[in-house]
Parts: sequence; C-alpha cells; structure tokens
Amino acid sequence: MEYTLYDCLINHYRIVAVGDEEPQENISLSFSRCEITYKDHDATNKTGSPQRAGYDLAKATRL
Repeated sequence: MEYTLYDCLINHYRIVAVGDEEPQENISLSFSRCEITYKDHDATNKTGSPQRAGYDLAKATRL
C-alpha cells in the first residue's frame, strides 16, 4: 500500500516518555490531497491490477 500526500507539512511533533516505558513519537500532518494505491495479490501471490483511491480536500472531491 502506498500513500501520496500533496502540499504536506508537519503540523505537530511530540515525544512522550513515561518512566521506564519506550518513548512514543506523535506526528500530525496537514495536506491538501491524498492518494492511496493498493496492489492486491491472488492465491499464488501474483500481483493484480493496482487499485487507487483518494480525496482532494481543497476541491472537496474524490479522485
């Protein structure tokens, strides 16, 4: 699966560590358009045709 973000900016970044626990990173992203491409596989692990979906927030339309 592949995500493509357009006009992407890091909106917020934070590292949280409590006691002896592993630290966690939190990242918020802002973007104007998102495209998602997924390549499915059959039972023999052969790649099928890619499927694409997305949304343009600036135009408020599906891709």
